[in-house]
Amino acid sequence: MAQNLSDYWRIDKSGDRTSELSSILSGAANVVELLDGNYGVQWVGKSFISNSSRLIGLNADILEGFSAPIPGEVVDVIIGTAIHETGHNKWSTPVENSSIWSGLYIKDRRSFSSIHNILEDAYIDKQLKEKSITLLEYVKATRRAAHSLKKGQQFSLPDEALSRGILIEAWLAIYFYEMEISQDISSEAVQALNHLIDKTREYIRVDDADERLEMAAGIWEWLQQFPIKKDPGVLGYIDFNALISAMLGEGEAVTAEEDRVAERLQENIKGGSGQGTLQDLCSYLTKPPRDKTIVEKVKDQPESGGKDITFQLSQMGVSGCVTQIKNAFYDAPSSEKVKDMVAGEIKSVRQIFARLDSLRTRWRHGLREGKIDGGRLSKAGVGKNTVFKQCDTRRKPSLAVVFLIDVSSSMSPYMTHVNKAACIFSEALKPLYPRVWHEVITYTGEGLHAGSDVQLTRLASSTMKLSLRDIWMDGGTPTAEAIASALLMIKERSNKRKIIIHFTDGYPKDRNKTKVALSQCKKHGVDVITISMDIKQTGLYGKGMVEAIDEVPELPRAVTKMLEKVYR
Repeated sequence: MAQNLSDYWRIDKSGDRTSELSSILSGAANVVELLDGNYGVQWVGKSFISNSSRLIGLNADILEGFSAPIPGEVVDVIIGTAIHETGHNKWSTPVENSSIWSGLYIKDRRSFSSIHNILEDAYIDKQLKEKSITLLEYVKATRRAAHSLKKGQQFSLPDEALSRGILIEAWLAIYFYEMEISQDISSEAVQALNHLIDKTREYIRVDDADERLEMAAGIWEWLQQFPIKKDPGVLGYIDFNALISAMLGEGEAVTAEEDRVAERLQENIKGGSGQGTLQDLCSYLTKPPRDKTIVEKVKDQPESGGKDITFQLSQMGVSGCVTQIKNAFYDAPSSEKVKDMVAGEIKSVRQIFARLDSLRTRWRHGLREGKIDGGRLSKAGVGKNTVFKQCDTRRKPSLAVVFLIDVSSSMSPYMTHVNKAACIFSEALKPLYPRVWHEVITYTGEGLHAGSDVQLTRLASSTMKLSLRDIWMDGGTPTAEAIASALLMIKERSNKRKIIIHFTDGYPKDRNKTKVALSQCKKHGVDVITISMDIKQTGLYGKGMVEAIDEVPELPRAVTKMLEKVYR
């Protein structure tokens, strides 16, 4: 009889480690497919960082110390981790989208992220259970391997004032491990735990990820009433065996089973929280870990600034100015207001896309099955059965497109029109993802003088909501660095066609450097189409690659026309 979930399908066990890695990877990919998403799966190590939300990393460090064939318990953990991370990619929204995020200090952001992850784990468990109980059992097997707590096991809280860390651990033990509370705990603890359990049950009934995120913020704020006596050991993020040991009644030890496999597996799972380890997989797939030196420098102040990409640009021959990129802040009311203003345009563009898709269809006639072809019915009278037809829809080749917007000082009075154009662009393309990938980026200089730092702000993407607050603007026009940055984002993508749509209301700060950036785009097969104010600047951008508008308020309409043009 099989003792582990993976033993039921692992008929290709081998003493060859390479074959084992291939077998496990294939099994993980097959399981991930059950979650109805086009996700890639690959082995990763501690140096691995991915910005792709469609790539699931399997931590090879968990296999350390195990020879082929890999034990079933270990394979279960690998599969469970893949399912868990796919769930986060499929159903969760980035914690940075919360309305309270910008006002939190770094230490508060970390604790809020942990609470949000716990609640999302509960929601993911519910979704997995509805799809297949087996998927959920893989995730539970991973948790059991990390912390050897047993269903029905009783625990009592330490005889001290209820702290936030102890409360969180008790919540996790009850909800995720189905442990039972001892009868001698305080009424305050019972009331607090019941509140958390009730809120968790409310949370998992909500399917909108953004609404859940705001609920998580409310739960996190409620937890602030309890004092911190030590860092809360959140399950899967910080080791909390010492806390649980103190909570268990009758001094019962909480260790892994004496079995060597379980001991080694638990050790591997808790081997740190660097990139690629089990503890941080749910966050590193969507954003790279922040540089430690930056965290130490900023300390407890709200975060500002962006990711430095100067070196990458210099490698492309566009060097000189410090270049940074950051995400704009998501503010739901301002985003919804702009969406309401351009709802008609968004609907129109989507209808254009639908019509263009429908034009790429063709009928095949003279078939033996399909729909009856009225024009061939006469052939049935003479005994022929080729009287059917079928419609084939030819999918358009995949497209990657960056909308690059100049927000230099001269654009300050026109930001409403910039926001409208960004909204039309993003909201029209979002339903076409992953076939059409997009990003909306603004650019400016920190100052108007030569050599000023280049500042880029990401307003939206295929996986990021339209965000219109905290945008860098009011500087110069560093067109070269902006185009090179857009190329950096798009050049490695696998989409068949790659386009940068560039809007500018002025001349570039450095024409020669801009030519270098444009030649790099051509070298990598990326088209640059420019929407320019008044003057086409054909000599710089190329014949047929520039559209001119007379006034900035025409930008949303120009973007609509451009989208129809590039989608044909």
